[in-house]
Amino acid sequence: MRSRNVLAAPVRRVNTALVVMSGDAYADALFEDCWAALTSDSIENFYPSFRAWYYGKVIPDVRLGRRQLSVVRSFDRVIALAIAKNDEKEKKICTIWVDPIARGRGNGARIIDQSLKFLGTDHPLITVPEEKNKYFLSLMQKYRFEKKQSIRGLYRPNAVEVIYNEQFKVSDESRN
Repeated sequence: MRSRNVLAAPVRRVNTALVVMSGDAYADALFEDCWAALTSDSIENFYPSFRAWYYGKVIPDVRLGRRQLSVVRSFDRVIALAIAKNDEKEKKICTIWVDPIARGRGNGARIIDQSLKFLGTDHPLITVPEEKNKYFLSLMQKYRFEKKQSIRGLYRPNAVEVIYNEQFKVSDESRN
């Protein structure tokens, strides 16, 4: 689906495309493809309320232009995605996910680049589960994202979330 608000641009590999969604142009099938990709990697083990957040906040906010969903597809399969939130209180990359078979090939950089453009900043708030932080270190170093703090119990009891670029203000709204 193409419209003025959906950008489909070829990227470095054959049969790979970057799709950016924000505003009134959206495709329910793509939202579902993204959900299937995220759940294939057990994201709810790290963020127990992820499903409610994705369907209750992300999808409506993408449609309203408050969030952006950047997706890399290969052969009609989602292989990378980022969810970015841009409002008056916060500029945050909420989710970065790359399929294990597509890691180390620049897909993470593609979705981060699109998120940074949407957010209008080079240093947005990013939180990463401590258990996954080692997988993100090369991206954090590439973009010169700076670890600011670690918070225990932010999204899961006794689990540590690593915070980059800003001090995290703990409130119900900032967890979204």
